[in-house]
Amino acid sequence: MRIGILLLPLLLLSGCLGGSYRTIREFDISCRPLTGEKGFYLREFRNESTSGRKMQFRSAAGELFRDPYCLWALPPEALIPRAVNSAMPKVDRRTDVSGKLFRFEVDKKEMKLLLSGSFEINRCSRCFDIAVPVEKLTPEAIVRAAGKAADELAAAIMKVK
Repeated sequence: MRIGILLLPLLLLSGCLGGSYRTIREFDISCRPLTGEKGFYLREFRNESTSGRKMQFRSAAGELFRDPYCLWALPPEALIPRAVNSAMPKVDRRTDVSGKLFRFEVDKKEMKLLLSGSFEINRCSRCFDIAVPVEKLTPEAIVRAAGKAADELAAAIMKVK
């Protein structure tokens, strides 16, 4: 009985001895509004990358790291099209765009956010390979770079005739 009383405080305090608590944060991206006479509607892309909701980093050796505390608001296959769709011109008729994501990650060696894949408009397929510099490896800087990458993708889609 006495041993139980002595061990109870130790058991209760053992949770305090672990590392500090870190809040899980979620991030969203947005694009600059586009102007023009034509509009496109991106359907959810097929994700063929290794990326998911956790922010993903690649080392110089090719090793992948995912931050369990920094999440995207949506998985990349939905996040990128939603951001681009919100920037598209508001026109009466939009052309459907389908696509695939091959890469959505931060290259730690090059300090760049990499977004690559392909999209298809009217049975015409085009590849994209976008690299945007990241000022520092913070979630906020990565979100800014992801927004710029989505801007570049939107501009590439708008160039299609």
